Amino acid sequence: MRRILKIGFKLADVCQAIGVPKLKLTEIKCLEEYVTVMQAVALKLDKVQGQNDVFFGHILNTLYTVQVKLTGMQQKALKHSEALVKTLLEGLAKRFNKELSFSSRDKTIAVVTHPFFKLRWLPEDKREQCRQLFTEAVTKLDVATSASRPSYVSTSLYDFNENDFFAFGDTPAANMVKL
Repeated sequence: MRRILKIGFKLADVCQAIGVPKLKLTEIKCLEEYVTVMQAVALKLDKVQGQNDVFFGHILNTLYTVQVKLTGMQQKALKHSEALVKTLLEGLAKRFNKELSFSSRDKTIAVVTHPFFKLRWLPEDKREQCRQLFTEAVTKLDVATSASRPSYVSTSLYDFNENDFFAFGDTPAANMVKL
């Protein structure tokens, strides 16, 4: 579609050469709107379907970005593509309601812990909710990790002080190494 529109003023000549009726101005405007609307979806879909540099943390951000872009288009004065935008938004809401309401813990935590995205892509009203989900997950992981630590392991092993590394003769570590 984009390539058809790139031809521009030569489009009438192309239509005549292949024996099809010329596109009317309203048809061209309709195609332009269609390309604009679908480009937002297609670019993000291509990114998520890619084989390189795609992570679990991209899913929620991608869905949310597409929803925001489509909502923004819905508020513009679209003449030919209103129904398309509405249908795409309804489809997103129906299929990805759990994700777009930030109820999907795994996807939310994945994007919040992604070094590129963190919380900066979220609107202010969702940041605290996602921060809370992340905090709960870390707390739960800490409790699970603490509970699984063997009881015979001294906690002093985890309280390593950098100065304890060096042995100066008056420490027990110096007595262990005999030259």
